[in-house]
Amino acid sequence: MKIHLAAVALAILNLAACTTIPDIVRYSPKVETRFENIQNYRVGEPMRAYVGEKMVENGAIKYSLVSEGQFHALQSISAGAYLIIEGKTYPALFSDKADGGVFVGGERLSVGIKVDSDGYLMHPRMFYTNVGGWQDHTLVTVGKVGERIFEPTPANRKYSPDSYKYEVVYLGKSGDDIRASYREYKEDIACPAFYQYLSYNLKSSDVIRIKHIRIQVIQATNEEIEYVVLED
Repeated sequence: MKIHLAAVALAILNLAACTTIPDIVRYSPKVETRFENIQNYRVGEPMRAYVGEKMVENGAIKYSLVSEGQFHALQSISAGAYLIIEGKTYPALFSDKADGGVFVGGERLSVGIKVDSDGYLMHPRMFYTNVGGWQDHTLVTVGKVGERIFEPTPANRKYSPDSYKYEVVYLGKSGDDIRASYREYKEDIACPAFYQYLSYNLKSSDVIRIKHIRIQVIQATNEEIEYVVLED
């Protein structure tokens, strides 16, 4: 009978140490798709560019931001079974279906704390795996709601294969010749797929063509150029 009463007492203690069970799912990477249309000029409108600046920039960029659910600890915490070390990175374990909160693990993946997507604490107590699910422990407080515990690692940017951009950069004037560079970007917008150095003699014509782009030069010096994009 004593053993039975002890078991009941232990069960009551466990119930007192935990509260509600959130409706959670395993964390999966968040993917956000974005589009950018780029154009720094208007056809037929006078423009000005200095040496090193883009005379023409045009493109359509589509990319996905993929958040892998890794969080960089901004402080060290040791509370009950929950331990994180400042400077280390910890994984998101679960997501709360009700409010979008994220449960981030520590040195032990059987426990975690609840933060928002920016790493601010949403619940003051530690969560742990218990019979019935992932529960908060009323006896273990990890911090104050609104306190920033983590910083999410930057999302990975993945460009769509049909993304493109082209640009014309003014490089100055020497005598009657103006110099420019033409760059094309495809998919990986950070690295040009094609590069060409160009030179045009303004005595021959004040209209220059760079691939499909036609530009009329109004005046040019070694420092700046005034021009009109006639066709793109």
